[in-house]
Amino acid sequence: MKRIGVVTTSRADFGLLFPIINRLEKSKQFKVKVIATGIHLLKEHGNTIKYVKEKCQHVDEVDLFMSDINKYTLVKSLGIGFLSFADYLKNNKFDLVIVLGDRTELIVPVYSSMLCDIPVCHIFGGDTIDEYVTYDNNVRHCITKLASIHFTALEDHAIRIKKMGEEEWRVFNVGSPAIDYINMCKFLSRDDLGRKFNNLDFKKPFCVLTFHPVPTEFENIELQINNIIKALSHFDIQVICTKPNNDLGSDKIMNIIKNECYSNPRFLLVDSLSQEEYYSLLKNCSFVIGNSSSGILESASFKIPAINIGTRQKGRVKGDNVLDCGIAENVIVNSILKATQDKEFKEICNSCENPYGDGNTSKKIENILTTLLMDKKKLLMKKITY
Repeated sequence: MKRIGVVTTSRADFGLLFPIINRLEKSKQFKVKVIATGIHLLKEHGNTIKYVKEKCQHVDEVDLFMSDINKYTLVKSLGIGFLSFADYLKNNKFDLVIVLGDRTELIVPVYSSMLCDIPVCHIFGGDTIDEYVTYDNNVRHCITKLASIHFTALEDHAIRIKKMGEEEWRVFNVGSPAIDYINMCKFLSRDDLGRKFNNLDFKKPFCVLTFHPVPTEFENIELQINNIIKALSHFDIQVICTKPNNDLGSDKIMNIIKNECYSNPRFLLVDSLSQEEYYSLLKNCSFVIGNSSSGILESASFKIPAINIGTRQKGRVKGDNVLDCGIAENVIVNSILKATQDKEFKEICNSCENPYGDGNTSKKIENILTTLLMDKKKLLMKKITY
């Protein structure tokens, strides 16, 4: 059996990785260990390691983050992470390590694995954002050059990776595993949601707000989240707020959201959500709003409007249900009006297709890995094609 380590850093990437983990765990070809790190292990982010352990057979914890995040403690955290992963990889032998996305902390397991002669499989490489507003492009493309196998969500992403000099036999467009999870999800009813979140009335309209900091817009973060809250306050709608990631500025967003939830009974902040709970909210909500990649990757599958605010997702391929808008209060208000009152746009949402795949991503990945892992040495011997 081939030994595979799957790295997860947060609830967000775990939800995408789980269909793959679930399929590989059931295969007789692979022995899977989930390596939980990042904000999974932080109490202030809901201690989501508990959820990972409920869902997976074998889970290890590798600590990385210091709780107080600024750009200097982030660098220190990565240093701590390298020490932790050196010990972990010394004691756990893998034939492959799988990572997903572009989180900065992924540099640690990816670079550590490469130095320990372990091939890395990267999911969601080749994506890009038009402007330099986060470190995502830098980190994502760095991981691509360190990885031995590439699974992309779109054909354009696969083409971009090949243009970066990666050999064609290493690159596969398989779609997004998010659609796999949506297809297998056991949704909660509105009554179930009401019992889970008893502060809100799920017979009334509600939306889901997820807003992450953009590091290069640190000085405007408070203005941005305040404008979103002010815009939502114009409408008689309940707002479920999920926590931001732990990038620079997340504490500012959290403080403002906490204050609003304390003073406004229509706003509810949730510590953490299981993927089933999150998808159940999407299935029943009026719209999603913020700047999360979930609005890009997953919302189209639920036929709901997604109001994408600001620059964080600029340039990404989006479904017809996505409304891009700026950060001014009146612009956000107009987008909410379109999402809730424009009949033509609602019809577009009802008929839109998710551009990120067909729901068979995990099966494709299993089949490809079964073949490629037969020759570990070949995987490690990378060539540049230009």
